[in-house]
Amino acid sequence: MKILTCSEMQALEAQSFQAGLKPVTLMQRAVEGMLGDWKRRFPRPGQAIFFCGKGNNGNDGLWLADCLVHLGWQVEIVTSHPAEERKEVSCQAVQHALSTAKVWSSLAFCSNPSFSLKKHPRIIVDALLGLGSSDSPHGVCLEMLEAMRSLKSQASMSVSIDLPSGLDPQTGIPSPDTFPADLTYSLGFMKHCLLMDVARPYVGRLQVIALDLEKYVEANNTDLNADFFTLQEARNLTKQLTAETYKGKRGTLHCWAGSESMRGAAQLVSHSGLRSGAGLVRLYSHSSLSSPILPSCPEIITGTLSSKAIPQTFMEAKAWVLGPGIGVDEESLRILTKLLEQAPCPIVLDADALSLVACDLPILNACAQPIILTPHRGELERLLHQPAPERQEAASLWLQQHPQTILVAKGPNTLVAAQNQTYSFNASGNPGMATAGMGDVLAGMIGSLLAQGYAPWDAARLGVYWHGKAADHAVEKLGEQCLTASDVLSSVAPAWKKISNQD
Repeated sequence: MKILTCSEMQALEAQSFQAGLKPVTLMQRAVEGMLGDWKRRFPRPGQAIFFCGKGNNGNDGLWLADCLVHLGWQVEIVTSHPAEERKEVSCQAVQHALSTAKVWSSLAFCSNPSFSLKKHPRIIVDALLGLGSSDSPHGVCLEMLEAMRSLKSQASMSVSIDLPSGLDPQTGIPSPDTFPADLTYSLGFMKHCLLMDVARPYVGRLQVIALDLEKYVEANNTDLNADFFTLQEARNLTKQLTAETYKGKRGTLHCWAGSESMRGAAQLVSHSGLRSGAGLVRLYSHSSLSSPILPSCPEIITGTLSSKAIPQTFMEAKAWVLGPGIGVDEESLRILTKLLEQAPCPIVLDADALSLVACDLPILNACAQPIILTPHRGELERLLHQPAPERQEAASLWLQQHPQTILVAKGPNTLVAAQNQTYSFNASGNPGMATAGMGDVLAGMIGSLLAQGYAPWDAARLGVYWHGKAADHAVEKLGEQCLTASDVLSSVAPAWKKISNQD
């Protein structure tokens, strides 16, 4: 899915209207899409307060509010302007909602709002400022934003339509009064401003609401070199097992992971590689690790590594994963340097291997094979030797210096970047993934896809999406608060069934 700027989205809508699409039809698609997602997230009626501006964004909010009333929700609506000053739309639902709404300037408590939110779920809906806003909030909109922010502590959820009010639609830079949403509905396509790191504290979760405008995008070039990697893109990459498949054809993955104090990392990465479809997984650890590391995984073969003794069997693989839990010391650096110099296959570098590379960046140049690096923000800063800017900018800086690598910049909507490729933001995943061991599972999944013959660029994007999809599947039963890396590992198989359309 293409990622658009807000200006491109506005131009796309204008083009669709010129081609005969009625604005009210487009609005209906947006409301029906939001309503469907709303019913899935909030199956029981509760209380909602809508703050609606005078433009298209406000009209979307009014229509959605009217739909919720018919579903049994207790809805209160506050508009920024009276009906005669609003953008007119010929829609009965909008007109009905307006007839029940309160106008901000007529409220006795407009300077000191005292709404009462009592019934669960308690939701604040921000439909105040849309894509066309250009200045910082002022006047009545600023007053309403202050009221909305003060109400947030009483609410169980805050929702913004298209973008949080106060966020700059072009740059994603928030004003001091930007409304902090827990969920943002991006109408039509994903907007680039919503994916900016600086915007994420205000955007919350992102949900794209399709408006069936793809044909207009295909006819136009966009300014952005970025895509949103969704379920459809993942399905386009998946390969099915054939009748003549055998263990060797499914590929051998070798993992160098673990140490006396980090045995869990070794278990997670190797078990993840096996569960993700590799025909054979061998786990190698430091020779100092004397006791068995995988008593619960009998399918995985184990061995040891040292800088003086790298066994020939280690070279007999279709892919390597190097780094989880190996420690950051001179011996590990010597082993990593030798492996990069002698690598016969694509490599995933994760965790401690990234810290070692950051200490000696030239060792990357000794490797003739594709390398996928999977840093979180702290590791990315160590690799760049500077505070990380926006991830897309950070990826550009990194690839200028190391064009032979693929960068998986982990975080919300993980960014996958490579030279001469469209930057890919991931659509799956949830905040529950911010816990120990998640990166080990991801590294094993990407490594397994490499071993099975997926091209490095495809393995990185598909692995990231699959990993997030497994986490989404796990939270359906467990919730985000209690999610662990082991839970995600247990959900790898059912997530693949969804991706490959076998469920």
